[in-house]
Amino acid sequence: MFDLAAITGMLPTFWAGIAYVILSNRGAIAVGAGLVAVLAMVYFLWQFKRAFQAARTARLGFLGECAVAEALQPLVAQGWRVFHDVPMTGDIGKAFNIDHVAVGPGGVWAIETKTRSKVKKVRGKVNTVRVEGETVVMPDGRKEAFLKQARRQARALQVDCNENAAPVKFVEPLVVMPGWSVVYPSMESSRSIREPRETAAYLARQEVRLSESEIDRIAAHLEKKCRVLMFDEEKKSEVK
Repeated sequence: MFDLAAITGMLPTFWAGIAYVILSNRGAIAVGAGLVAVLAMVYFLWQFKRAFQAARTARLGFLGECAVAEALQPLVAQGWRVFHDVPMTGDIGKAFNIDHVAVGPGGVWAIETKTRSKVKKVRGKVNTVRVEGETVVMPDGRKEAFLKQARRQARALQVDCNENAAPVKFVEPLVVMPGWSVVYPSMESSRSIREPRETAAYLARQEVRLSESEIDRIAAHLEKKCRVLMFDEEKKSEVK
């Protein structure tokens, strides 16, 4: 949104300068200023479109994560601990966040939220997705990377816990898709891809895998990780 405001605010000043150059000069200078104006306008429109799409995508993702966080809240009353935006570091040292982590009697779950808008050009029932094996079939195409990403994040979380005195035998991956109705046409369809409204019940039905002391130990580690999360501006000021 700041980018959008900056681009919009620059335009009046820019056009005033171009108009002054064109009106106060003749010949090659005026023609050159006109060409610069056209090219600059194309560039500004391109940047405006990019910033608008980025803002829209960020807002959609934020609302999706809020919906999943709300859907997971009932687990707390059943002895689960739920964390959001857990900072992690991958195999190659690249930082990323796990959208949600649920720790409870049914184990440790790394939950990836996939918020996708409906495709306007697709008519009919566009609020339903099918799970074929581990592939999500959406109205605009097949998405094979959703569960793979959740698995990578689950492995990273398992390694992190084991390296920090919070051992866990396995971290389960889960993909949750806000705004979509998920159907499983066959027994081979992965149940690790779900919709928010029944995610808490699905986790609560899992067999007991962790004791209360194990839950406390893993939760303490995750709470510490979330507590030390810093924004880029804080990191810069700390370095200074």
